[in-house]
Amino acid sequence: MLTNLLMEVASEAMNYVNKWRREERIRKIQRVYVKCKVRKFEYRKGAISCETIFPYEVREEHDLKVVFDLVKCVKETGIFKKASEIIAETYNVKRPQAEFWLERLVQVLVRRCLDEVLDENSLVDLIVTFIGDLENNPRDWFIKVWLNGLYLETDELKVDDGRVIIRKPKPSDFEYEYPLDVPPLRKLPRYPSAILEIRKRIKIRGYAYSELEKLLILLQLYKVGSIYVTMIEWRPKSILLPRSTTYYHSFLPTPYTYSLSGEDEQRLSKFISHFTRLLPVDEHGKPLLSNHTGIAILRYQDAILKPEPTEVRIAYSIMGLEALYLKISEKEELSHRLAQRVAKLMSILEHSPVKVYNIIKEAYNIRSNFVHGAPIQKEKPVNLKEILDNVLEYLRISILTFLQVGKDLEEKDRFISLLDHALLEEKALKKLINQVKESVRWEE
Repeated sequence: MLTNLLMEVASEAMNYVNKWRREERIRKIQRVYVKCKVRKFEYRKGAISCETIFPYEVREEHDLKVVFDLVKCVKETGIFKKASEIIAETYNVKRPQAEFWLERLVQVLVRRCLDEVLDENSLVDLIVTFIGDLENNPRDWFIKVWLNGLYLETDELKVDDGRVIIRKPKPSDFEYEYPLDVPPLRKLPRYPSAILEIRKRIKIRGYAYSELEKLLILLQLYKVGSIYVTMIEWRPKSILLPRSTTYYHSFLPTPYTYSLSGEDEQRLSKFISHFTRLLPVDEHGKPLLSNHTGIAILRYQDAILKPEPTEVRIAYSIMGLEALYLKISEKEELSHRLAQRVAKLMSILEHSPVKVYNIIKEAYNIRSNFVHGAPIQKEKPVNLKEILDNVLEYLRISILTFLQVGKDLEEKDRFISLLDHALLEEKALKKLINQVKESVRWEE
């Protein structure tokens, strides 16, 4: 019944528009628009250089007063009032709320009729979208995210069956326009190194935000990358929900960047598909502090994102490894235990266990000295950046490993015990190698 009533309301709106058009009551006004145009655009390894000009043009558009007057005429009809009553009764809201919702639909209808010929398919789509809003049904969302920390060597990559696209920025991403008599609301942050586009059918924006947070974590873990967001545009297919933009004004450093090529498309898609369900996150997509792997992810993010000295980044990285490789009951020889266990796991991946052991021991000493306020020994110079690079890679691989073989404390403790036994027993070493080969993926 409601669908038929809404079709009648739409018919009234179109009739008024056609009547006013025949009577030449639809006025147009001239309005000056300023355009932001991008020229000489270049994109090289995530860095953008371009020129921006602001030409203006005079264009004709329908007078807003005409739109409001047409909507007012439709609101005074009996069919509008009847439809409002049905909406109020069906969705248990007060009459003014129902009228407000229905008025929004009429506004869209009037504007569309003034600008174009509204065919039957378009009309049905508008009505279905409006009823979906009233029912709070899942709706299509288009989400555009500006990223820093990775760049592309190909035009775009499609993952998640094409519902997620990572692409190069292009001039149209930075071009916009606004009426000269209205101050521009858009304030562009720094140019992104990549753009992420997500298409999802979900109920509310919060669900999309959770999916986005998980996707960012996985991009940070695919390779060591200081990947963060500077801006998000939210565009729902909706009559009642507006478009919106979220700006992030804290410009973080990107000490770790990586590139994506065409060869990464299938690998990245498999990686995201496999690890999304394994991430220990809350309903907002944030890593859980109640989970050892969640803590390790948070410390990993601290190390790659926070604008801190290298010593602090090393400390964060070691804390992340401690959350994974140390048991709660262990209180002694922590640096030795940690270094041995990390070295054993990395040796399966053809890293030199002696080198890994020494790097972890050195990094642990740096972490301890920093935490306790002691300066790094000047007579023993170390390449802090090289140590940090290695420890971060060990932490990244370890997080991906424990997501698969140490999801809870019991599994974690069993895996740590197996690492310890593998140092002494050939049988335990074979079991460890088999478990890692059979159960663990890192990049595919």
